[in-house]
Amino acid sequence: MLAIFEPTAPTSQQPSTEASPSDSAPALPSRKVVLYPVHSLVLAAHCACLPIAPASPFHSETGPRGQKISPDTPVDLPVWRIVLPAPELFPILSVYLYNKNLPNLYKAMLPAEVPENFYSKPGTTACPTPLEIQACGEDLGQKFGQQDLLRCLGRVTGIHRNAYALGVCDEGLWMALGIAYESLLIAFHAACSRTTSTA
Repeated sequence: MLAIFEPTAPTSQQPSTEASPSDSAPALPSRKVVLYPVHSLVLAAHCACLPIAPASPFHSETGPRGQKISPDTPVDLPVWRIVLPAPELFPILSVYLYNKNLPNLYKAMLPAEVPENFYSKPGTTACPTPLEIQACGEDLGQKFGQQDLLRCLGRVTGIHRNAYALGVCDEGLWMALGIAYESLLIAFHAACSRTTSTA
């Protein structure tokens, strides 16, 4: 079980060195934690900056002490604690690492489907040309407003920050992130120009 933590901001209050041992400890700020069922092998195969995964409590059909596991046997799952800059966007990255589906990744990052030449066929990493990216961005800028495009930009940068923090090694992912980001910047510029011209 993977526990994704939000990073905490440093607090301005420092613990006092003059407090007596009987004084209660200062309360720690609450943190949002989300649990995701993941396979450690999938993350370990793609991520270079992971903390060491906790050991599995059991193997195959036996428990940690070798006892037979029945459907009624309680099992303590190990929790793998990771802090990510954009924890709410981890599911998008996780799903991609499992299935390597570039069309679905683009759908999660952009407000509309991209042309088929934007994603590679299985086993290839063919990139669209700069003119194709420009055309896609301008098309998005004509169809969507600034707020929609800003939300998508935030999503792309959040996925990028998570992938960087985990040290993800996947050429298709980094290609898609770069293309999506560039397309959205072009789209945002087009949307701003459209708003200015109609004002």
